[in-house]
Amino acid sequence: MASPDAIPEAAKARTLSHMNKEHSTDLQHMLQHFNGLSASAAANPALVDMDLSSLTLAVPSAQGPPTTHVIKLSPPMAKWDDRRQRLIDMTMAAREALGVVTTGDHADTSAPIVVREYRRPVGVHWVVFFAVLHYIWCVAVVRAGLVQPGSVLWDFHERFFPGGAAAFLWLVDAIFYPVLAIHLTEAWWHDRTRLSAHGVVRGSRVWCMWIGSCLIEGAMSFKRFDALVEELKEKRAAGRGDSGSDSANDSEVNHQNLIVAAPKRWVVYEPMVLLPSGSFTTGPWPALLSSLPPEQTASLWKCILHALSPSKAPLTHLAVNEGIPLHVDESHQASSLSSLSPLSTALQTPKSHPQHLDENLLRSPSGLKTLHGDFGPSSPQAQPTQADFDAAFWVSTKQNGITQTWAPRFTMFSRGNVKEKARLLSFHATHPPPPPAQDATLVPNAIPTNSHTRPKVAVDLYAGIGYFVFSYARLGLRVLCWELNPWSVEGLRRGAVANKWTVRVIQGAELSLPTPELVTGGAGAQIVVFLEDNALAEDRIAELRASGLPLDVLHVNCGFLPTSLPTFRPAWAIQRASEGDGWLHLHENVGVEDIERRRGQVQGLFDGWRKEEEGDDGTGRAVVQHVELVKTFAPGVWHCVFDVYITRSSSGSSNRCGAGRPT
Repeated sequence: MASPDAIPEAAKARTLSHMNKEHSTDLQHMLQHFNGLSASAAANPALVDMDLSSLTLAVPSAQGPPTTHVIKLSPPMAKWDDRRQRLIDMTMAAREALGVVTTGDHADTSAPIVVREYRRPVGVHWVVFFAVLHYIWCVAVVRAGLVQPGSVLWDFHERFFPGGAAAFLWLVDAIFYPVLAIHLTEAWWHDRTRLSAHGVVRGSRVWCMWIGSCLIEGAMSFKRFDALVEELKEKRAAGRGDSGSDSANDSEVNHQNLIVAAPKRWVVYEPMVLLPSGSFTTGPWPALLSSLPPEQTASLWKCILHALSPSKAPLTHLAVNEGIPLHVDESHQASSLSSLSPLSTALQTPKSHPQHLDENLLRSPSGLKTLHGDFGPSSPQAQPTQADFDAAFWVSTKQNGITQTWAPRFTMFSRGNVKEKARLLSFHATHPPPPPAQDATLVPNAIPTNSHTRPKVAVDLYAGIGYFVFSYARLGLRVLCWELNPWSVEGLRRGAVANKWTVRVIQGAELSLPTPELVTGGAGAQIVVFLEDNALAEDRIAELRASGLPLDVLHVNCGFLPTSLPTFRPAWAIQRASEGDGWLHLHENVGVEDIERRRGQVQGLFDGWRKEEEGDDGTGRAVVQHVELVKTFAPGVWHCVFDVYITRSSSGSSNRCGAGRPT
């Protein structure tokens, strides 16, 4: 049971997303005021965590990983619901202390106008802009000595310039320093009275564009900047209003404000549109949506889907992605896990999952906010039946030409893994390695020649909906995989069928049958999925080998985050029992500064296991050949894949293209 002051993960994610998306400049002001940072040291912050007593922010650094800063809340908040008012109070205190300009006649109740964009010259401003550019060109050609008697430029100015070429040379030189002084002064004044007062950080892209424009055209840029501020004031006044009413009929709920506050990004997983976290929670949207009757709200969502739909396949479902919670209801998950097989006690063994049971082991997207369309019934308490699967809503997408299918109400989908999927598809490319000068991410790895006589097998200990399973299947490998979530397994099965691969799901009473019978049955399906804990994988594969079934394991994938450490040694044992060489792909979240240190730790683990099993004279070898940086998981944290290459003898590495090129 959660404690009374527990912070809802979904609510926290929405708050972090909203602050980073809409209030980045305010976060910078807070760092300047409360932590005493300079504007440049606090530039472009990201709010990465928040609790009742502190805010944790990460600021990018040009020299290395982001710098973490903590703003203490004094006094701490009494409850999570106080966060909105506390953030407003801190924002206003920082703005007032920094002297950030505010709008309206009552600065204490108005929000400051922060400029985040550059406006190009318009109309007569272009005339001035190009006139000054022409003068700069004149200075350049004169100082380059291109206007000399007898030259084309001399003859041109002698004929057309009042007073002739000599007068042209005198004028260009005479006004150079006055023009330079005037424009430098204008740029300084622009920065002092406008840019810094409206939150434009010195050195930022927007600051450079305004200052560069001012250096050329001077006061014309003042007028555009002032006009932009006035425009933002009008939008602010229209969007905020003076009455404070939340009624959708108030004047602030207008077309322009709705567009400004609407989500600008989305992802299509046919036939669903998935909006980013925090969508329709800012500006006038909450007031509008709370006032509409259900039929009008449904009509709004239908209009959005219609506008986004391609001509051939209409989109029918709309949802907001609120992230995958780290924890779920303990009793619900325990019921789901215990129903997977008679070996329910094994499902809680530390060998496979060292975390507490209430961790979201199944990665269920319980925070998904459905807006329109029938997403199917709620998840059953026990193992879902075929009727549950048939009643659920399923979506699909294609990555690297491979179809993947899942039920968004019950299963997560990580689109950021596309890079790692592509890498696996290219893993055994036969072309030569790139020259050493190139920073190659994909290292070609020819299939070892010391075991070509046996069919190759891949093992995936965290199969999910087939994220990496399908990449191995596309390579022509047979895949044995393990997964706990029955919804993920059903998605994997449907995806395999869509890609025209044979697949067999082993679950329920079948799990008590001899493993060789299960794997060789069903006409030897290319993909075999065990709906059970991966703690049983090592023993099942040993049972297969004991029966005489040839299993030359080329790849073992351990793709669980934040770490798949509990499966490192089972993966080693599974591959080591093969006759041929192979690779382990071990996934972990690692701080950017700790990647090399973690690589050494992983290498040390395998060195210790090898010595423990073979002694000092063993010929086998395990080398962390490569560390792939897949995607950033959080500021300063990377989703890494450690490729461990396992050989049977020292000569084995010569059979692999690029074996001596760890990266």
